[in-house]
Parts: sequence; structure tokens; C-alpha cells
Amino acid sequence: MSLLALVAREAQVRSPASAAEVPRPQRGLSTRPPAVAGSFYPAEAGDLARIVDGLLPAAIAPPSKPALP
Repeated sequence: MSLLALVAREAQVRSPASAAEVPRPQRGLSTRPPAVAGSFYPAEAGDLARIVDGLLPAAIAPPSKPALP
């Protein structure tokens, strides 16, 4: 018995034609859609950029650390 026949028997392949019925992978999106955009921040990039740009000037810089002696 050939290796192919042995593997086919172990895999319970009844006929070579049944291999054609196996679902084939389908090509999807190259990047996934955003999962949370618009949930707690604006979904549109321009709207989000305007908000961030408006908030940055009001941000307080962290205090500088004193130099070690």
C-alpha cells in the first residue's frame, strides 16, 4: 500500500472527488476595520484630529525631576 493510499484511508477519504468539496480559504480585507472607532472617540479621523489638537495646548507638562546631587 502506498503512503498516499494509507493516508487517504486514515483520513477516511472515500474518493479523490471529495477533496474538491473542501471549503477553500477566501481572501479577505488586508486590514481589519476599526473595532471601537466612534464608541468613545469620533470615528472620523479629521474630527478626532481637531479634538486632539484642541486639547494639546491645555496639557500640563509633567514637573521636571531635580538633578541628582
